[in-house]
Parts: sequence; structure tokens; C-alpha cells
Amino acid sequence: MKARTGSIVKRKPRRKGAKATWWARVTYVDPKTGKRHDLQRRGQNKAPARDLLQALLRDIDATEGQAPRNERKTFAELCDYFEKQYVKAAEYVDGRKVAGVRSLGTAKGQLTVLRDHFGGCRLRSITHGDVRQSRAARLAQKRRTDGQRTIASVNRERSICAAC
Repeated sequence: MKARTGSIVKRKPRRKGAKATWWARVTYVDPKTGKRHDLQRRGQNKAPARDLLQALLRDIDATEGQAPRNERKTFAELCDYFEKQYVKAAEYVDGRKVAGVRSLGTAKGQLTVLRDHFGGCRLRSITHGDVRQSRAARLAQKRRTDGQRTIASVNRERSICAAC
């Protein structure tokens, strides 16, 4: 990867009484498209900004610029991709499943639940706390038959996140 530069910048506050902020900034040229990209991350002070700069440079080098390009993806876009690529009818060879899922309806239903909750969120902004909060909210919802939702069913819905 060529033509990448990085710097740490201290920015003045926009409001009166606010503190100055430190930013790590990397500019690089995507080798596939030839487009220039500019990535910025805010640090609490100069040392974390320096660490962020090194992490950005490592990510760009390791993925050849692919990871930063996908950082604006939303959860709904990931769900669409997952559904298109992996939620397919099961394929069997010698009585053994080698691809796809056994129950399309169940998989699509679980994906719909996750899409409804996280749909517009950017992947980069989803935290462990958000996942725990969505789990608690899902457990609090009643089933169609007015019974209590089981922990096992909610955990099965969450397991599809690991597959994404």
C-alpha cells in the first residue's frame, strides 16, 4: 500500500469553555479504485490519539484499505448481505448438510428481529451494552401466545449475530 500518511492534530474547541481535542488522521489512496480516503479518530489526549493513529495504519495495511471503507455500513446492510449469501435452502450430500440452513423461515424470522432492533445503527457503533440491552428488551416482550419468551429462544436469535 502506498501513498498513506498519518498525523496527530490538536483542534481548538468550538465552544467557549470547552477543552481542545486530539485527533489521529490518516490519508491513503485505495489501490483498487485510486480514490483518496481520509480517516479521523478522536482521542482523549495526545497518547491515545497516537495509539489510534497506529491502529488505523495497522488496519489499513492489514486489509489493504478494505476495513475503513466498510466502517459506515449499517446493521441492516449486513443483514441483507447475510441473507443473500447464507440464508439459503439446505444442500445435502450423502444425507449430510453441507450448505444452507435447514429452516429458512426460522432463520429469516430471527434475522428480522435483529434487523428491527439494530437496523439503522452503524456496525462500528454497536457495543456489548447495546446487545445486552436488546436481549433484555426481547426477554420482556411477550410471545404471540401471551406466554413468557424463553432465554433459549432469545439466545438462538443472538447466535445469528455471531454468524454474521
